[in-house]
Amino acid sequence: MDKENYEKRKQKSRDMLNNGVELVKHGFNEYYIPSQIEKDKRYKVTINKGWYSCECADNK
Repeated sequence: MDKENYEKRKQKSRDMLNNGVELVKHGFNEYYIPSQIEKDKRYKVTINKGWYSCECADNK
């Protein structure tokens, strides 16, 4: 993902958090975030050297 798209995705993530979506911490630099579409689904977010990566389809 290029830097421009990465920054857009990062801002979208911040907006989600500001609108009440809650992360669940899972180990060191790993979190789970609930899907905004499928209520029973959640995605792993990993922070590595300052870069965020999510398993969600929107991030791929």
